[in-house]
Amino acid sequence: MRLGVLFLWGLSLHAAEAQKATVPPKGLAGASKIGAQKVHEGVVSERIQKDPFLYLRIGEQWFAIVDEKTEKGIKIKLLEQSRLSNFYSKQLNKTFKVLIFAKMIK
Repeated sequence: MRLGVLFLWGLSLHAAEAQKATVPPKGLAGASKIGAQKVHEGVVSERIQKDPFLYLRIGEQWFAIVDEKTEKGIKIKLLEQSRLSNFYSKQLNKTFKVLIFAKMIK
């Protein structure tokens, strides 16, 4: 009996953690998943070109991509590659709370 209760308790904890993991972080324009990678989409509200990266703001989130002729005001889709917290860019003299490195989905 105890083993069954512990098993059910463990399942409920796992389910709660899985549910938390699927909720996109606050401030993202739109996020879904392809396999284990997140897809972000939204309208570019700000762009900063500093080779080799193009920094894009979509909603409240900043992304860094290798230059793809992307202009302000267009809707794009990005495939998340990695993310860094408190990333400081020497070129921009700016700290990003979270910076997502991504590639464009065409």
